[in-house]
Order: sequence, then C-alpha cells, then structure tokens
Amino acid sequence: MKNSEYRIGTVTSNKIKLISFFGTIALIFVHNESDINGEMTPSMIVSTSFGWSDVVQNFILNGLLRFRLPFMMIISVFFMFYRPKHSYLLHIKSKFRTIGFPYLLISLSGLFITFLFETFFVPQNSVYAFSGMIGKKIIDLSLTEFISYVIKSPIVFQLWYLRVLFIFVLFMPFIKYLITKIPVLFLGTVLMVWLFTNRIGGGENDRGYLFFFFGAYLAINKINTSKEFSFFSAKSSLAIFIILAVFKTFLTFYGSHLFGSYAHFSVSFLYKLNEIFGLYAVWFVFDSILLRLMDQQLWMRITESSFFIYAFHAPLIVFINKILKLSNNIFSTNAMLSFFLIPVMVLLITLMLEDTIKRISQKFYSLLTGGRSKAPPFNFDIGIIKLPQLSFTGKFVLASSLGSFIIIAAGAMVFFK
Repeated sequence: MKNSEYRIGTVTSNKIKLISFFGTIALIFVHNESDINGEMTPSMIVSTSFGWSDVVQNFILNGLLRFRLPFMMIISVFFMFYRPKHSYLLHIKSKFRTIGFPYLLISLSGLFITFLFETFFVPQNSVYAFSGMIGKKIIDLSLTEFISYVIKSPIVFQLWYLRVLFIFVLFMPFIKYLITKIPVLFLGTVLMVWLFTNRIGGGENDRGYLFFFFGAYLAINKINTSKEFSFFSAKSSLAIFIILAVFKTFLTFYGSHLFGSYAHFSVSFLYKLNEIFGLYAVWFVFDSILLRLMDQQLWMRITESSFFIYAFHAPLIVFINKILKLSNNIFSTNAMLSFFLIPVMVLLITLMLEDTIKRISQKFYSLLTGGRSKAPPFNFDIGIIKLPQLSFTGKFVLASSLGSFIIIAAGAMVFFK
C-alpha cells in the first residue's frame, strides 16, 4: 500500500534490528563448514554418500535460514533511498565513511587474524591446507598480492556485500530513474531473469540483485509494509515456505534421479520461491515474539552488535573448523555438535572482541563499524584497566593486541584432542 505520509516508527525500526540480528546469526551457521554442506549453494545437488545429519543441516541452512540475505538486501537499499539527507556527491562521500573505511579496516583485520592463526595454531605441515583460501601463507604474499587481498579479494569473504552495496550508491540516480519511470517493466524483467537463470549474481550463486532493486522501489514509493495483504495471510506463506524447504531439501539429495540434468534448475527455482514466501512470512508471523523481545533491554542492546558480528565471524569460523579437524575430537567426529556449537562459540568470541575494543577506544570502534553503533559496552566488569593517559594511537595498538589475545586464547581453548 502506497502512503506518502508513511514514516518508520520505533516499533518498525526495532523490528528491523531484531530480524537483522537473527539474520546475522543465521549467516554464522551458513558459513559454518561441515563435510557435505561445506559449499552451501542454492542449486546444490548432492551426488556423494550422505547421512541424516547432512539432510538436517541442508534443510536448516538452505531452507529455513536463507531468507536472511534477501532481507538484508532490501533493508540496506531501502534506507539508502528513503529520504536521503544529502546530495548525490555528499551521499557518496558519507558512504566512504560507512562502507569504504570499514571495508578496508575489516579486510586488513582479516589478514592479521589469518597471520595469527597460521603462526600460532597450525602445525607447519598443515599450514598450506589450512590457508586454502589463498594457497599460501600471509607472510609469503608479495606487496601486489597483499593489496589485492585487501581490496579485490578479501579473506573476509562476506565483504562482497559491502562492495556491491557501494556500487549501488554510485548508480543511485540511474536506479531511481528506472524505478520511477518504468517500474513494472524494469522490476518484471529483473524478476524473470532472476527466477529462470543462474547467470547474474553477487557473491553467491543464483542471487541476482532483485532484492536490492525491490528495496529501492519500496523506499522511493513510500510503500507501507506494516500490514499483510488482504488476499494472502503470512501464516499461509509460512506454511508454503516450510513445505518448499522440505521439498527442495529432498530434491537436493534425490533430484538427480528424478530430473536428471534439470535437477539443478529445479532446486534453484524452488529455492527462489522459498525465499519470497520466507520473506513475507518472517516479516509478519513473528510480530508477537518480536514485540516481547523489544521490551527486553538486553535483546535490543545486542542488536547493536549485528554489524560487528557480520564483519568478524569469518574467517574466524573457518579457522576454528579447520583447527578442530586437524585432530580427532568430539567436534571433528560429531557433525551435528559441530554444526550447533561452533557458531555459538564464534558469536561469543566476536562479542567479547567487540566489547574489548569499545572499552579501550570508542573512536577506533566507530571507524571500524562506520559509526553504526553508539551503544556503550555491556554492563559487566571484564577487568580491563582504564588507561586515560594513552593517546588514540596507543589505545589502537592496545585494542589490537588485546583483541588478538582473545582470538588466540579462544583458539587454544578449542584446539584439544
């Protein structure tokens, strides 16, 4: 429903924060490597032997949790086009602070964390298998390769999203023109290409940028999204979402026997329908639960950490997985335990790291996150001594050192036989 007077209220804003936070948690699970589900692509067809844990993980990761990225695409671009505060050039300048600087700092941090793990945790005879993302140790990179892994192909692989988002900033006037002048033709064409081909995409297969454009459409036309469609309930959408997730999971493991060479397209098509129904269902069905969470200060406080968790959960989660697989332990032998516990472990580590940096230097934290969160540290004493006599540079060095210590200590805790 179009509404020129539509404003985003506190409830809607908090709802977006909560869903975004749970979407970030879902992202940690998606990036948690585990045997057959190590490469979680939408049109994935399993042709090797598999067990029940593989089916369960695939159902959760490629069925129930994959609504998260379309949701984030819509929200990110929605706020980009919704009542812009600056001119085009000033808007680009502001995005250097909120996207460009964090991209570079997080990318550099990923290389530094990789260097720490390669140096302290990985046996030398395993280091090259461990560094599979780039094929060599960080210390062996040439200057050209180092710059490339900072800007073009960051080890913090989820940064592809920020890069694509910044590209959309550059093309804002053109996108606004298309959506304003030929919305049906433009969005209809993008929808058809997205549904029936796997040829366009961002950092993940079968993605496309449909949801970015849709977010821009909602913002430009001030569409009120606070009410369900009168002809289709969110509960019905939730039921279809779950049914599609079950059927798609079945085809992932048995589709090649039923559809042959068309199996990949069938799974991909069902997956895309699943995303659409999932978005509609998640936005409306859980309102009562989200309203209860909004009344709890801890939940609203922790939503402020969503960006930091997004930025630092990987490659950390990949490294912890690889370290655990270097030895025979309960995590390497129990896929379901690894699936559920390692993301929780990574979540706690990232929250500890964030809290440490905030307590030592809010300025550096603000640079790192593009000013996205102004929430104070958690209200508990973790024994960090205040050091007001240190300069900003000194605090930055200390924050980096303590953050590294937390990562190293966490790695030592999980590396056991």
